[in-house]
Amino acid sequence: MSTPSSALFLALPREIRDQIYRDCFDEGDYLFRHGEIEFTLTYLGSHGTGRDRRLPLGLLTCKQILIESIDMFLSHVVCTSYATTVCTGNGLIPPTSIQKVEVVSWYNSQELVAEIGEVGESNVVTLEPVDEFWTFIQYLQASPAPCLKDLTLKFRLPADLAVAEIQGSWRVDLVRLLTIARGLDRVEFIIEEPRLDPRSPETIKTSAIVYRAVQRTLAQTARYLIDTAHVEMCVVRDWLHERSIDEDDEVAEHNWHVECRKGLRASQHDQLGFEGLRCWSDRYGLLENHHYQLYSNPDHSRAQWYSSKADRMVTVEMPI
Repeated sequence: MSTPSSALFLALPREIRDQIYRDCFDEGDYLFRHGEIEFTLTYLGSHGTGRDRRLPLGLLTCKQILIESIDMFLSHVVCTSYATTVCTGNGLIPPTSIQKVEVVSWYNSQELVAEIGEVGESNVVTLEPVDEFWTFIQYLQASPAPCLKDLTLKFRLPADLAVAEIQGSWRVDLVRLLTIARGLDRVEFIIEEPRLDPRSPETIKTSAIVYRAVQRTLAQTARYLIDTAHVEMCVVRDWLHERSIDEDDEVAEHNWHVECRKGLRASQHDQLGFEGLRCWSDRYGLLENHHYQLYSNPDHSRAQWYSSKADRMVTVEMPI
């Protein structure tokens, strides 16, 4: 809607209008939401002086002025945070308008799925083709390289492993993650602690083998996303993070994290122990202790779990 005031404002040369727009924005962070994705935009290159310099609302009722001011804002903004959130809201600006994405975090657990092969074929663990997750990945792929510098993604093992005895060899296919970017400064992957059925040692063995294969593949993927040329240019470490999942702090989960950062291995060494297998829980709450213990052999090819409640040891031979 055009008004006498907006007509006078639009009569000014465009470069003067842009300068006025710049002066009306303050430097700092602006939060936007689009569905379940949250953006923190940092506005750069402005010297706004606060509310007394904001455009009158009467001018912003003019669609052309509103579009011009938003375009100017987006041309001077850096996206410093890009993450999922449980909050919902109307999209104030479309994600495709963001010119630069530097930090990305996806804390919704992305389900991995098991594709069971025929006799003589390998079973495959791969990414579930969920629209929301792949829309998110497509946003990253559309970001101009090399803007993306920091990436965090979280995953959950296939639910099938806890309820079925699945035999045979396994491979992990996460190749679609390799299309996100190259040359990042930091990559972190998280695997949720699996829930096991202690009444079936075979499902524990299958889960352990699959979990180890997923760990190895995520570590390799992290290296690939960091290092554009030389394996020596990144450092990898992993750890378990314990957090309480009930109000009384009696039940905890232990999520496995692997992090890869740019660095010189001449001065820093990988600290990759695949710690995620050390402490698991059963999904029925039957076990008091259910810990993983590595033998001393250097290839870490054998693992044991012990349940003090059931007084039972489960040994798993890990494929190298």
